[in-house]
Amino acid sequence: SSSSSSSSSSSSSSSTSTHAENTTSNITERPSFRLGIAGPPGVGKSTFVEALGLYILGLNEKQTNEQQQQQQHHQQQLQQESPSFQPSKLAVLCIDPSSHVTGGSILGDKTRMSHLSHHPRAYVRPSPSSGTLGGLGSYTHDAASLAELAGYPLTIVETVGVGQSEVELSECCDLFLLMLAPGGGDSLQGSKKGIAEAADVLVVNKADG
Repeated sequence: SSSSSSSSSSSSSSSTSTHAENTTSNITERPSFRLGIAGPPGVGKSTFVEALGLYILGLNEKQTNEQQQQQQHHQQQLQQESPSFQPSKLAVLCIDPSSHVTGGSILGDKTRMSHLSHHPRAYVRPSPSSGTLGGLGSYTHDAASLAELAGYPLTIVETVGVGQSEVELSECCDLFLLMLAPGGGDSLQGSKKGIAEAADVLVVNKADG
């Protein structure tokens, strides 16, 4: 009886380890991408994030079931040749500034994402900066990792309004997008580099400058 119990325990432990290995492999093989968006206050980051998020999610909604099946078959063929990435859902982590007087935050970024925050395939999470410098919150890195583990292939991180030296976002995202307003200075101002030097993509937003 002791030998049978030991064999059953060893088989259960081996099945548990196999399940853990399969779970770990599924997590590591799941495609994920982090898009970081930064810019000065009032440049239109939250409005841009909502428009971009609705556009990405709308690419899948415009297709019928037959078209989706054809696209999945086509994507499987393309993945053997060259990897493709078209997320079916996304997470948005937006950081709002906290008051240095009261310590509170109105979390206004989600208010500007009224349509995206109600989308069934989008998760929008505003968080206060709580005095943390650099444009991110204290737990933004952990929140982005949790979003990936929850199955969101695309995570968009929006910082608070930043200046010239806040480049921490470039260390926690795959693509660093910097939004700028027109009429922000002359050629000498552009030569100062700083955050513009760390960005991968520069987007000039608005047309009222």
